[in-house]
Amino acid sequence: MKTTETSLAESYINYICSNAVPRSMTLHEVKIVTKTDQTLQAVTTAIETDQWSNPFYRDFKKVKDELSNCNGVILRGNRIVLSDMIKSAAVDLAHDGHQGIVKTKSLI
Repeated sequence: MKTTETSLAESYINYICSNAVPRSMTLHEVKIVTKTDQTLQAVTTAIETDQWSNPFYRDFKKVKDELSNCNGVILRGNRIVLSDMIKSAAVDLAHDGHQGIVKTKSLI
């Protein structure tokens, strides 16, 4: 039986997953790339097992308490962790029609 607090936390995480995707891509695209990215799959396993000894993902170990997995998408707080494969695409798409630093950051 879930407590109200647990249910509220899960609802919040699902909300973040649904709304934190950069406008330049879809949640489905993020999930596919996350699933095919070797590093993010290792991080997903580390999150699920709480085993962070592998040096392969030592950079993520520093922020492990901020990470969660939501339906195949890794979150750091309320931000989605993007694969290196699509980070540059997200930035490039946000720069299209560049409207200044503040506007570009909000698009990302």
